[in-house]
Amino acid sequence: MPPRRKLNEFERGRAVAWFQDGVPKREVARRLHVSISVIVRLIQRFTATERVQERRRPGRLKKTTPREDRLIERLALQTRTASSSII
Repeated sequence: MPPRRKLNEFERGRAVAWFQDGVPKREVARRLHVSISVIVRLIQRFTATERVQERRRPGRLKKTTPREDRLIERLALQTRTASSSII
């Protein structure tokens, strides 16, 4: 099975507009080359929130500050043979 293809914001808006114009979900999925479940979830999210943007995903918090990042980068460039645990 091929990997999932994410729809960009323009394609999501186009899919919702097609659906609102009366195009069946299967046809919308075929036009955008995605599975029908992608379109079903998109329409459900749109009817609940009136938005086509993805949710914000914060991710993991950084443990180092920008200053520490610069220091690590400088040390790595100065001592190229040093391992990460030494740096």
